[in-house]
Amino acid sequence: MALQDQLQQIAAQASNRVSKEFLQTTSKEIQNLKGSRTAIGLQAGDKAPDFELWGADGKTYQLSDALHNGPAILSFYRGSW
Repeated sequence: MALQDQLQQIAAQASNRVSKEFLQTTSKEIQNLKGSRTAIGLQAGDKAPDFELWGADGKTYQLSDALHNGPAILSFYRGSW
């Protein structure tokens, strides 16, 4: 299954777990951010600049190091509190 299909399936499953009001508000705010130019991110095919981040284990990780092993996925984990 293609990644886009998987993402659509996940979004459909998630939308069944939250209220319609939440989905409407979230969708509206996403559109506001896209139109505001304050949330400009990379587009498909763009190359990310190299950066360093701390992992949940307290170690520092650099994008260029991760890319030596293949593609990298960046996931922001809010925490368990």
